[in-house]
Amino acid sequence: MLLAALAMASTGLMLEVQSRLPLVYGALSPPQWKDYVYAAGSVGGLLPIAVLLWLAACSRFTYAAGPIAGGVLALSIAAWDARTPWPRFIEQASAANPFRGALAPGSQVYWPGSNGRTWLVLGAPTWISDDQGAGIVFNRQTALEYAERKRASAALQSSIENCARVEQPDCRIDLVPARELCVRNDGPDYLVLNARIDGYRSTEWRLPPEIGPGRQSLFLYDCRAFGAKEKGRR
Repeated sequence: MLLAALAMASTGLMLEVQSRLPLVYGALSPPQWKDYVYAAGSVGGLLPIAVLLWLAACSRFTYAAGPIAGGVLALSIAAWDARTPWPRFIEQASAANPFRGALAPGSQVYWPGSNGRTWLVLGAPTWISDDQGAGIVFNRQTALEYAERKRASAALQSSIENCARVEQPDCRIDLVPARELCVRNDGPDYLVLNARIDGYRSTEWRLPPEIGPGRQSLFLYDCRAFGAKEKGRR
């Protein structure tokens, strides 16, 4: 019984840490009261309760140990998954989603912010991500390239964040920063955005309601479309 409690507690610890990560690492909301219930059912409660049950089983309260153990087991089963809706959805959708089949092999994708899970969901390298910034302390060229990509995508990132804040389905991404990023010589091949760009065709990925307001759909844009229209104006 103690071994089972240790196993469940270690799993609960991993999920609890994941639910408390800062927003930049993918935890889209601060801990809620349910998170503390999950913690009590996994890390905060299982080990001490297991010890108490063992002590009860070796004392005159032996018959009380069984019902208590059953209640603890039911709580641990109900609270084992402490992931927020977004990580749960992304991990479940990583094997099959509308975007995978639309990507050309070897493409680089711009999917910014904490929502971006380019390699996991699309099987493609990301053009820039927060995780890549960890390499700037080891290599000067990496630091310069990361700073340049962050600067080049700042305007588009601002438009994406604005649509995430207003939580309106009719929000639109400005064409200019999207096109400027796409037509760069070292720019990405595709963009994943949280709102439409008027006048351009996209692949839409509709999200389930539990993801929350402001995230009804994701849109995949092929950068070649922006480049072709830009060249046509010259």
